[in-house]
Amino acid sequence: MAKILLICYDFPPVNGSAVPRIRAMSRGLIQSGHELFVITREPLDGEPLDSESQNGLEPARVYRIRLLPWRLRERGSETSGLFKRLVDKILVPSTKTRFLLKAFQAGCRICSHHKFDLILSSTPPHEINFVAALLSKKFGIPLFIDLRDAWVGHPGLFRGKAARNAVDSLLERISMRQATFCTAVSDEITELVKKRHPRLSMKSETVYNGWEEEYFSPGITSPGSGPLIISYLGSLGGHRSPEGLFQGLRLLKSRFPDLSALLKVRLIGRCDDQPLQRAEELNIRDIVTFHGQVPLREACAEMQRSHALLLILFPEEGGMQALTGKFFYYLGAGRPIIALAEGSLAGRWVNEHRLGICVPPGDCVCIASAIEELMERSQLGKSWNADCEFAFKFRRDRQVERLVCLVESCFRK
Repeated sequence: MAKILLICYDFPPVNGSAVPRIRAMSRGLIQSGHELFVITREPLDGEPLDSESQNGLEPARVYRIRLLPWRLRERGSETSGLFKRLVDKILVPSTKTRFLLKAFQAGCRICSHHKFDLILSSTPPHEINFVAALLSKKFGIPLFIDLRDAWVGHPGLFRGKAARNAVDSLLERISMRQATFCTAVSDEITELVKKRHPRLSMKSETVYNGWEEEYFSPGITSPGSGPLIISYLGSLGGHRSPEGLFQGLRLLKSRFPDLSALLKVRLIGRCDDQPLQRAEELNIRDIVTFHGQVPLREACAEMQRSHALLLILFPEEGGMQALTGKFFYYLGAGRPIIALAEGSLAGRWVNEHRLGICVPPGDCVCIASAIEELMERSQLGKSWNADCEFAFKFRRDRQVERLVCLVESCFRK
């Protein structure tokens, strides 16, 4: 049995996009007989939680760092005044500076009292890797880095300021130099790591995200007659704009005046005012409904209650490298996917394995045509001839088993 220190920003019962991978990884390590210590943050006041996600994690010793309340964080940072402008606007490309400092302090205290066999860092934010690298260096503990996104070179992290980009590169270089092994969620990110850090060329591998069968109920079937139900699971607002989708729906509505009786699009997840206002302006609120964030089990049930699922990739969040966690749960749900993701890995998989239809995210004509094709198929009772075996390759237990073996290789000779 080994002692492992995990450093991550989101951890159950927090209900975030990074949590399923971290939860499954933690469970796998515990079930393999390892003693797990976790440094993470406290849930914030009013933050959506998923209490079920804590099941199986009871043996872990979790140290939580208290952050500032939502009303202060919504200003854009957990720091304030001149220090905020210096740190967040110029030097450190992270709005989670306070957590990083506290995580390092907590790590020093914990590592002083326990002899760890491995430090494991899981992003986002990427700067967690730097904190883990400092602890690894200070206490002589092997470091294992798990990446959900690329660090330097990631479109969502490009700030357009030379000072911040230089700091980003420096932090990544220091972190990767200290790493014993690195995993990433896609081959594109793994290859980028190998290219930027040749010493990790034989010590970097891809471990995909996945889906858990336990979250899908065999008693829930696809809806029968009635309007075609298309669901999107995930947050919207800011640069996550559904403009292409909305324009496509407006175009469809001009072709089908009674479209609201034929089609319902459900947007499930966090959403700011902008998409709601835009839907009102385009006169499509009779087609589009907005729902709040829900726990994972309920989200999977909503996927099963849909005729089709909508995947929207945003160029600012990874471009070709993007392979979101929700995509794998879509695979588990077994519903056709309308992927607004042409040119991405996810889009290529949708086409190659007959999982649905892939179109450019901003092409309203193609989006309207894709939805119309699904409507016609639904009315004619045509099923989708998908490659079912492809989905089973990404069952979470298979991915976790592989990840645990790689983790164990770092401290077992």
